[in-house]
Amino acid sequence: MVRRDDVDPGGWTRVRPSQLVVPLDTHVIPVGAACLTRRISPGGAMAREITDALAPGADDPVRFDFSLCHLG
Repeated sequence: MVRRDDVDPGGWTRVRPSQLVVPLDTHVIPVGAACLTRRISPGGAMAREITDALAPGADDPVRFDFSLCHLG
């Protein structure tokens, strides 16, 4: 809802893509724990660390969420 591209409708205008945080699920947690965070317990701190690891120089730090969910 935040992005405006061929897939996302972009209906939300008050939230910028740079404000998004990576959602944690059963796929993102082990990938993130392996190389993107030092945290071992899922939660807000882990989500923020993974987002920060993906964020440098990015307008949309969550742009890799689909890729992280579908590794392998």
